Amino acid sequence: MIRIMIKNLTHNQLVDIGAKWLYNQGYKVALKQLVTCNLENPDVLGFAQNCSFVLEAKASRADFVADKKKYFRRCPDAGMGLYRSFICPKDLIKPEELPENWGLIYVNDNLRPRQIVKPKPFTRRDINAEMRMLVSLARRLVDNFEYKKYLYLPGSG
Repeated sequence: MIRIMIKNLTHNQLVDIGAKWLYNQGYKVALKQLVTCNLENPDVLGFAQNCSFVLEAKASRADFVADKKKYFRRCPDAGMGLYRSFICPKDLIKPEELPENWGLIYVNDNLRPRQIVKPKPFTRRDINAEMRMLVSLARRLVDNFEYKKYLYLPGSG
């Protein structure tokens, strides 16, 4: 496997690593950077049988600090994901800096993700926004749109 200095990991690499990690955790529908009419458009949104998981990729401290200002971070009930985690290069975010209930995944030099803090379920979330994401993907499938760039498929990266 190619070794990359973790400080040089890009946002898109983190998104791809995160989508694959979610898929391997049982979230067989993992959407990557799908933009919809929602206020929140997570970097990765995974769906299992009865739950959802949001991953936010952070390649820089500035991006992590700016994330705290988003409406759905200040009002977690308006956010998506029964579970929510940040994925970042090792040591970029410290566990004590996490918002309440959030998890943390570090990516090391070998590009392997490791869950550092397991997220706790959110009691309330914007399920309608999650439904809009799924409907958006379904519409793109029906319209024969290039859906593969948004949907993690095994062997795609």
